Amino acid sequence: MRHITFIILFLTFSISFSQENITLIYLDDSYRENRSKIEDKIKELISESEKIIFLSTNRNDSIILSNKMKIREELDNIVFSKPKPLSHKKQIEKINNYFNDNDNIFFKSLKNENDDILKTKINFHFLFDEDNFVGQYKNNNLIEKILLINRLMHFSENDSNNRDLESNCKVTLHIRNVEEDDFGDTYNKEDVISYIEETKTNKIFNLKYY
Repeated sequence: MRHITFIILFLTFSISFSQENITLIYLDDSYRENRSKIEDKIKELISESEKIIFLSTNRNDSIILSNKMKIREELDNIVFSKPKPLSHKKQIEKINNYFNDNDNIFFKSLKNENDDILKTKINFHFLFDEDNFVGQYKNNNLIEKILLINRLMHFSENDSNNRDLESNCKVTLHIRNVEEDDFGDTYNKEDVISYIEETKTNKIFNLKYY
């Protein structure tokens, strides 16, 4: 099974994470085709934010940047760089270590003292291509685990077979169409939709193609 590295961009209007909305962008780095399109999508997503916190985690190290210009300068190298293999388990560990670092306490600082309700909105953006999203079971192996561990997703009170997101959490899946001349081309849009329905997240995750 192929493993991947990952890149997360933390975009916020306030470095303190206390008042304004926060956007988190996850880039799946296991594909190689049409990367300029991927780079354009990331630029589009970050363009609406004034201040950025960037976290890049791979097999060797973690890098945190908060300068928008610096991220733009590094984006080309990030998108076109050779991936360093990292399992889903290790990715989740690194993400949660960052979220719960003693000097950061990411989600704890976003929640009210007396309950688990987020006091600010968090928007997750996950970028995949069709083949890796379906073929590597990204919903099951990565997205749901990140959300469940951090109490941002739970089983629906009205239907135990379905899931709900925390009221101030939003998840958008940005899926890149794999062209016929790309390497692979195993799955298509119908497969993506079917997989989301199977994982009971079609009603709570927004699906966008690019």
